[in-house]
Amino acid sequence: APIVILQSIMAGIILDQHWDQVTKVLSRSLSREIGLMIELYDASDKGTDAILRIEDMSNRRLNLELTIQRGAALPPPLPPPFLSAVDSRLNRYLTVETGRPYWIDSSGQPGKIDIRVEVEPGLVFRVLAPEGRAYAVGTNAFLYWMVISSLVLLAIALAFLHNQIRPVIQLARAARNFG
Repeated sequence: APIVILQSIMAGIILDQHWDQVTKVLSRSLSREIGLMIELYDASDKGTDAILRIEDMSNRRLNLELTIQRGAALPPPLPPPFLSAVDSRLNRYLTVETGRPYWIDSSGQPGKIDIRVEVEPGLVFRVLAPEGRAYAVGTNAFLYWMVISSLVLLAIALAFLHNQIRPVIQLARAARNFG
């Protein structure tokens, strides 16, 4: 049992560091892609054709559901989720990469992160990104497989240990019966 506890603690530490690093890279990447779409808009003639091209490019190439909304404003700010590393990372990187007002909802739609950036007054870029684009979502499955495999190996070790101890117990009984 101490081995399983030690292994669980070590795996927890390693997985936490891995999850944090992957989330950092993914959040930065998503923020940079949103920043790129804004720069493309700024460099365009800002007409309807340019907006359609940017939306198409974002949706097709980057797998971001970008909608450019004219006459829109950012919704009122949401309270930050309790202990959400994703929101804090996205907040940090969106501030750096866009330099514009933004709004994030990471819990409103299952499997999606709703990010809205006010590019200019009355013009909002709304991005519905898959949550896998902002943080590592497969870490739990890895942890479950690790715990299950540890329990299977523990059961096998106990079976072998039982088989090794049985002759010693029989010898002790025989010695006790002998006198």
